[in-house]
Amino acid sequence: MRKLVTMLLILFIFSLSHAKIATSVENIKISGSSGDILQYKINFVNTGTNSEYISLFADANFLPSNIFTLSGGESKTISIEYKIPLNSKSGEVLIPVKVFDENGKERSFSPIFLQANIIPRPLVYRNSALLELSVVPTSVSPLETFSVILKINNTGKDVASANVVLESGFFGRSKNVSLKAGINEIVFEGLSLAKDTTPGTYVLTASVYLPEDTLLISTVNYDVKGYSDCKTQFNKEVTIFGKTYEAMVTNVGTEEGKCLIADEITSIEYKLLTSHTEGISYNGSAVSWSVLVKPGQSKVVYYNVTYLSILAIPFIAVGIFLTIWYFTREMDVKKELIDYKIYPGAMLLKFQIKIKNLSSKDYKNIEVIDLLPSFVKDVKDFGTVSGSLTKYSGQLAVIWKIEELKAKHEVILSYSFRTSVEVLGKIVIPTTLVKYINGKGEHREETSSLLVIEVEEKTKK
Repeated sequence: MRKLVTMLLILFIFSLSHAKIATSVENIKISGSSGDILQYKINFVNTGTNSEYISLFADANFLPSNIFTLSGGESKTISIEYKIPLNSKSGEVLIPVKVFDENGKERSFSPIFLQANIIPRPLVYRNSALLELSVVPTSVSPLETFSVILKINNTGKDVASANVVLESGFFGRSKNVSLKAGINEIVFEGLSLAKDTTPGTYVLTASVYLPEDTLLISTVNYDVKGYSDCKTQFNKEVTIFGKTYEAMVTNVGTEEGKCLIADEITSIEYKLLTSHTEGISYNGSAVSWSVLVKPGQSKVVYYNVTYLSILAIPFIAVGIFLTIWYFTREMDVKKELIDYKIYPGAMLLKFQIKIKNLSSKDYKNIEVIDLLPSFVKDVKDFGTVSGSLTKYSGQLAVIWKIEELKAKHEVILSYSFRTSVEVLGKIVIPTTLVKYINGKGEHREETSSLLVIEVEEKTKK
């Protein structure tokens, strides 16, 4: 017995601690025709102790949707409006409003039914009629504006006020107009569709709300055209070594289309292309691609140009020039230090000059001019061909005169000089100049390379 009483007590406490929702409906306006707004008030009372989550669900004709929480003992009244859909059947109907908890589970007292009395709307107003409904142009692009034209015949004698509503899957418009007696033309201009509207055939509905609850309705089909819209992003880098170009084109339109990508390059750069995307074309001033891109997709094109071949031209030219010069020389002049001695406060240096006729002709009247450094004190030790010490262009020089040098023959000159100072390290020795008359009787000159010698200290004599 005690156990039974305990269980009943637990059940009683459990029932008190859980929420209980009581509802009541107040009808504000429950009668109307197609397009009218019905109004209601729903009162919610939480008779329990726990907070309760309330979520009302209804179709798109309800304004607005409501979500709220009721604490224990709290009540709340909300207002709900319901727009009667077009072409609704007349008569008394019950409109369900479902209620859910925070877990999306429908509550035990759901649905709540709202009473509605739908009155048929007369389709004539003194025999008025919507004579014509047209979309101009009949095939519409989301990138362009279009117009809708209505022709309405007001058979009454007075001016009638009307509300004209256009509805379609992708747009809606409305405006209030005054209809004079007779035929009236109503024009909606500058209409546009969302850019992502899918191509296809759609239905436009025009509703004209006249006095005395008269409704004129007409529909017309119109086509939505697809389009391609190419957006290009590119990156181009130019250095002394070449040029790189990469572009990505994206079709943000609604149908597949050809996208043109172009970049200006010179004809020389076009010839220096090392790699590129297939399908490239050149018109003399720019390269271009025409690529087929599906909506929402992207494609990448590129090209690479190298300037290395152009940069190499000067070096190649110099190399060719030096090669030609070397193999077409008529005279070869070489000067070298063959020995030196170091004395206290002086030096003795011995040089050798080799002059060779490289041609197949004999040379005559050869004059060899060897300029001397400013610190030279004494010149001596000439070889088989003696030279003379004299001034040449204001500078001390040794000059040899040779009457003839046979083809392919060589003459070797030598001499030594003593310096007035002791010099160690690098010494720059002036060049040797050779003047001669070649086999064609032309006066020519040839010069030896600049001589830089390294003098190291030896045992002094």
